[in-house]
Amino acid sequence: MGFNLGTDPEAVLVSRRTGRISSVNQLIRETYDQRYERHGERMFAIGKDGDRATTSFELRPGVSDHAESLVDSLGDLLKILENAYHPADIRYRCGAFCDTEPLGGHIHLSLNPPLPHHDTQRVFRRVLIGWRHASVFLVNELFPENEIQTRLSWALDNARDFAKENSIRPHTVQQAAYDNHIEYRYPPSWLLTPEHAFCFLGAAELIARTVTEAPGRRVPGGWARFVHRMFTDEAIALDGISLAKTFAVAKHHTDWNIDFVENWI
Repeated sequence: MGFNLGTDPEAVLVSRRTGRISSVNQLIRETYDQRYERHGERMFAIGKDGDRATTSFELRPGVSDHAESLVDSLGDLLKILENAYHPADIRYRCGAFCDTEPLGGHIHLSLNPPLPHHDTQRVFRRVLIGWRHASVFLVNELFPENEIQTRLSWALDNARDFAKENSIRPHTVQQAAYDNHIEYRYPPSWLLTPEHAFCFLGAAELIARTVTEAPGRRVPGGWARFVHRMFTDEAIALDGISLAKTFAVAKHHTDWNIDFVENWI
């Protein structure tokens, strides 16, 4: 059984002079005709998350069953944006909440090839349990508590379905299984460094791989223990990259107000 992962992490443009969010319209205009090619498929480089004056943009790196490939694609997309639009007064900002905007780092999953509806439900449910454990661990360890709470309050005040630990789209696993696509919406925008990105996407890959390779097998010791080992045992690696070592690097980056593109270029 195979799978594909996708993601659409969000970010905003912030004025260095005022500290307030600037419109992404110019960025969208400058990159509208940009396409990104991955595995022979042509894709839009970025998207716009709404029509508010303070709206965020999102990166679309395509799909892959390897986290490393998605992180590489995100880096390539950020180079496109850096070259297309990065005035001296503007910094790129990610995180959980900035100014008036909540920011997300949603992760998507589909099975390849598709399975019968009941089997897809079972796989999605098990993967989501693992993803929730991993995301809660990483959010608590890597993000400022005040931003997490502000993002959650904004979501509750505006009757939105993200920022809760079990938040998914579609709203039920049953519907997601019919669509063979589920989006996990709890993680904030983890674009601060490539290491942050690999922590979230690498965890998503390892958990999806663990479930799809043995759908009926229980995780020894449970998901909480599995996730703890994932980020503390340097022997656990994906494509030769240790999640524990990557997590240790990410923990050293604590300033979410910087121009995060500088960490990628």
